[in-house]
Amino acid sequence: MKNYIDGWRHFIDEATKVDSGQVRKLLEPTMQDMLTSDDFKLFSGEEKEEMGRQALDSLSIQLTNFINNKLANKEKSPTQKLDLSEEVFNSLRTINELSSEQDPTYIQHIYNVVLRVAIHKTKGGDREQTFTEIRGIPGVTVVSVDSRGTGRDDTFYYSTLNVKFEIVGRGSPQAYVQKILLPNIRNVKGLRLLKTGRVNPVT
Repeated sequence: MKNYIDGWRHFIDEATKVDSGQVRKLLEPTMQDMLTSDDFKLFSGEEKEEMGRQALDSLSIQLTNFINNKLANKEKSPTQKLDLSEEVFNSLRTINELSSEQDPTYIQHIYNVVLRVAIHKTKGGDREQTFTEIRGIPGVTVVSVDSRGTGRDDTFYYSTLNVKFEIVGRGSPQAYVQKILLPNIRNVKGLRLLKTGRVNPVT
């Protein structure tokens, strides 16, 4: 662990600003070490790859924001000591905790996908009824409306929806979206799917 921390310190000493791609590359060796350990021997190669991708996506964004905030404060106060070792250690520990499931047969993950939809003004239910139908789709836990993405014309109301869903087990979130969520969305009367965003894990 110490070698990883020393590498991070050298990286930060040379940086004025970082992006999530740089941070992700620094996290990848640790992730590979974790996934090849005995703690993950019950999982297939595909499952390990999916868990690693999700963890790296989430942690790299969180750590990037933290580092850039620290660097910005350092620029304002050049004499301030910049020590990220504790934060980096916590992030590496979070990766390691992927293997802490007491029951490897029970795994629950929550994901979010943004949908752009059009709701017909006269066909089907009203907007709230339509959202309630979406909430009734198996696996969906939350449907919220982004107020910045609303609009209307003579025929449709337009909405941007943040849809959260859960997967219990080791299923693919992309497969859930394609095989369960979107077909059920298309079956809601008066609802037209305009755009589907990227599936992201919810931390």
